[in-house]
Amino acid sequence: MKHIYKYLMIIVSIISIIIFTFASMKDVSIQSLIPLANVNISSPNGDALTPKEDILYVTDIVSVNSKYPLNNIYKVANEKANLFSLSYIENNLQKGSTLKLSNSNKNISNQIYAILKASYPNISLGEMGLSTEEEAYQAEQLAIWEVAHLTKEAKHGSEFSRIQSIKADMGSENINEKVFSKAKELRDLAIKHTNSAPEYKENISDNLKLYANNGQVKIFNLDVNGKKNYVVGPITYEIEEGIVTNSEIVITDSIGGDKLTSVLVNSEGVEQKNIKPNTEFYIAFPDYPKEAVTITANITYKMFVPSIYECEGEEYIANTYLKKESSNSLTIEF
Repeated sequence: MKHIYKYLMIIVSIISIIIFTFASMKDVSIQSLIPLANVNISSPNGDALTPKEDILYVTDIVSVNSKYPLNNIYKVANEKANLFSLSYIENNLQKGSTLKLSNSNKNISNQIYAILKASYPNISLGEMGLSTEEEAYQAEQLAIWEVAHLTKEAKHGSEFSRIQSIKADMGSENINEKVFSKAKELRDLAIKHTNSAPEYKENISDNLKLYANNGQVKIFNLDVNGKKNYVVGPITYEIEEGIVTNSEIVITDSIGGDKLTSVLVNSEGVEQKNIKPNTEFYIAFPDYPKEAVTITANITYKMFVPSIYECEGEEYIANTYLKKESSNSLTIEF
């Protein structure tokens, strides 16, 4: 009789293991799932932006090679943020020149915004098809001069093409063709641009997208810090516009709202902190999770907001940003 009981216990144990194995690999139900969005992460070179403030100062003036149409690159604030003039003028700015935020606090046009968004530092030099910051600055400034006249943002100028006239004045021996080709490309992009600039929307709560592998999240066993854990994932978040500076992922009980004991890990069980956008992460629980958990992502980021500044009667554009925070959540049922 003892032997029969022993065999029965072994059979029950085997059946339990099989059931758990299938159950632990099943898909997990997801509520309030936010779909994947088309993502455009602004400014991988975030240190080339400066906070939007009432006053900025010219901190550096960098001389460039004579083969370029401009002689100087003007830096503000952190000496990495570039300054662009709206009108085709001979700049009299010097180190220490004071730039005040436009009295009307007006925004740049969507066309000028399109130029800035499609240029360094919002995209890399490689994506621009250019080799140096000097080339990028030149192309961007040329395009801004031309388009600012078309949009009436330039205080003064002329009807003819700045790109063509400057190219003609320089002479073929001094021309960097890549710069002029890119300037024309940016100009054409701006002229066709009709969408409003997203950073000027009052409501940007949908800027943060949080999703769970298009609904195919699974739960499985994985060693985390030397101990077996129940791991759920993959999960990802995305910011449509902005440079993420900090991320906090909080896991709570969906019913009581209590914070649960959990660790964020990658697919190999290595703990992850300050999760970057577009990076898959998993949630490790020391015990089998409750019936439902809520994943809340609290993200702090820089929102690219180019601003118009005035100095000695002229207007300039600085690559500035505003600090923003977004939060979103989704619920997973087991």
